[in-house]
Amino acid sequence: MTEKQIKGLKVIQEYIDKNKYAPTVRELGEKIGLNSAKLVHSFIRDIEAKGYISSINGCPSTIKIIKRI
Repeated sequence: MTEKQIKGLKVIQEYIDKNKYAPTVRELGEKIGLNSAKLVHSFIRDIEAKGYISSINGCPSTIKIIKRI
């Protein structure tokens, strides 16, 4: 995983731990430095392809953590 993917996964994990649900596209993008919804969805699909999360159609609100780092 890239440094940005690791950072993003940590952001997702911490957000879910605190709020009991996943961050929105905008929230995730702001926290990891992506200013386009398309880039955030691509980012989610990349992490999902590596087996760390699952989601429905790359939608952040459906993210579930599979493997923690």
